[in-house]
Amino acid sequence: MSLTIDTAVLRDACALLSSPARWTCGAWARDSIGERCSPLAPQARQWCAWGALQKSAFALIGDKDASRKVADRISKQLVPCSGGLAFVNERGSYDLVRTVMRLGGPPVDAECTWPFPDCRTPAGFAAVLRREWLCEDAKLNVAARFEPELAQTRSTVMLTQA
Repeated sequence: MSLTIDTAVLRDACALLSSPARWTCGAWARDSIGERCSPLAPQARQWCAWGALQKSAFALIGDKDASRKVADRISKQLVPCSGGLAFVNERGSYDLVRTVMRLGGPPVDAECTWPFPDCRTPAGFAAVLRREWLCEDAKLNVAARFEPELAQTRSTVMLTQA
């Protein structure tokens, strides 16, 4: 069975972020002393979700511009809401990033603000004030509970069959 580029990149990015020590926020990537660097830099030791996608795409494609486009496309499939995967990476947590990447896309019945509550409603705004949108504190954001209702995108179908 052949994998699509998107599926292979997502799989490899998940493997790259296999532990919290390999994940970062506030930068696309960081070196061994915590300084910001390019996700494609040989000295990179930690990556944000998008940085991991670009590094994984570059490893398969070998072209910076093409790998950036692939990372953007996958990022938009994973989190189609405003701010996308970068917002999840910066405002969520390692656990939330891993869950979103593992799911491969939003659940079928996801709200437009998934995986976060809708801040325009009183309940959603109160959840944000209580920090329930953070994965480690979450009661609202247990994205794994949506796994059976996962939207079957090309990427997720290929991952489940691989």
